[in-house]
Amino acid sequence: MSSWLKRRVRMTVALLAMQTLFVWMPAFSSPYQGKKNNRNQNPPERDRFLNGAPFSFEQLVGLLDVHPDRLAAAVENRGVGFEANPANLAALKKAGASDELISLIRRIALRPPHPPVIAKSVTGSLIVKCAPVECSIRLDGKALGTTQKGMLALAQLPVKKVAIDFDKEGYVGQQKIVAIVEGSEASAEAVLEPTSATMEQFGARILAKTTEALGGQAGLQDAESISAAGAVVLWNKAGKRSDWSLRALIKLPDMVLFDLDAPNMSGWLSWVADEYKSGGNAKKITELADFNSAIRVFREFQLARLLNRISQPDFQVSAASPDPDAAGELHLTAAGKIDGYDFTIASDGLPVRVKYESKLGLGSGTQTAYSGYAGLGKGKYPSILVIKLADAPQHGMELRFEKISPEPKLEEKDFKAYKPRRRGQ
Repeated sequence: MSSWLKRRVRMTVALLAMQTLFVWMPAFSSPYQGKKNNRNQNPPERDRFLNGAPFSFEQLVGLLDVHPDRLAAAVENRGVGFEANPANLAALKKAGASDELISLIRRIALRPPHPPVIAKSVTGSLIVKCAPVECSIRLDGKALGTTQKGMLALAQLPVKKVAIDFDKEGYVGQQKIVAIVEGSEASAEAVLEPTSATMEQFGARILAKTTEALGGQAGLQDAESISAAGAVVLWNKAGKRSDWSLRALIKLPDMVLFDLDAPNMSGWLSWVADEYKSGGNAKKITELADFNSAIRVFREFQLARLLNRISQPDFQVSAASPDPDAAGELHLTAAGKIDGYDFTIASDGLPVRVKYESKLGLGSGTQTAYSGYAGLGKGKYPSILVIKLADAPQHGMELRFEKISPEPKLEEKDFKAYKPRRRGQ
């Protein structure tokens, strides 16, 4: 072979070797070197190793033997599909990952999701009180329950103004507007008023209790015709006091007689309906002590007469509550067309005080107090009566009976033609 031919063969072999080297260079060249002359190389997107889905943790562990620069380029370009938490990073380190690769993964790995920000619940509380117990409670129209012993505690309420409805069967409901304040305890209180029908029911209950305490209808009947003996003190319109021994006769509904006796003076006075009778020194007694109006009030404020009157259809009895108040007393109102009475009654049902009221104004404010109840036949009768007349500040009468007896046989003649039992008249 000629020397020229030999040279030609060597050149051909060299060219083939160079072509082969250029073809395989991208697989072994650094990615950073490739960036210097990427016009003459394949585009990065054609390299499946450098492009694709993020590496899973298992994939990356299996690729730790790849050249560190090439692996770093792939991780930089594709990312990783796992969290850079301490457990994963420690496992990679143990599998042979370099510190540079660990730092790269820590920088580009999925960040652990931040815990959701839960808005702080802004709430307040409310104490609801209601009387009379128990009441149904609604908050902004929603039923929340019933008070227990007059109270209901509500917690974790939204901070805003709320409408609280208080309801109780037989009572007029109320609504209160209250502002719920963050971290504070608001309060709302209502005292419900009974309806008219409920007040009438309460009044009927108290009237029945009072009637029973006085001996029922049989006891009241025994108190309609009695005689009583004791003493009476009268203060006239000028406030002057006079003291007398007294024997009284009562025949309801409209007959009463006072037989009065004092040193150097005695006499009797009686009223039968609107007819006045007298005897002895009655004229002087009347001038001195002004007994006439006091005797008529004494007749009209007899409990048997009062209870019979307010039980009639033209009167309406009512009470705001069926229970005693803080003083232990019951209160009953009896209203007629032009007049009425306010009763104060002890918890045992016995009347303590009765006050008269008139729409016409006549006699309004007249009142009688009752105490010292004693047995009378089948019922009870007050042995002490204190009458306060409304026509003058100090005008009144106090009666104290030592003896009270039923007198069922009293007749009208006993009041119009009275015969005193003492001598010297």
